[in-house]
Amino acid sequence: MEGHPTRAATEFDPMVVICPRCKRTVERAFYGPCDECVAALRAHFMPTQQTEFVKAEFEPTMHVTPNAVAQKDD
Repeated sequence: MEGHPTRAATEFDPMVVICPRCKRTVERAFYGPCDECVAALRAHFMPTQQTEFVKAEFEPTMHVTPNAVAQKDD
């Protein structure tokens, strides 16, 4: 858009925000959890490298009734 300056994400001035998780006041460029909360969330929800996922075998299921024409007796 013409007339509107654009800024890179690194150019935003920090502002004082309240962390939505721990309610501490932090200075950040964007709203969101503080660095300590981000680290805690990543540690809790991100899988470790030792985690192995076991793929379940495919089991087809029938969600509809068979075609009536295919079952028609002449």
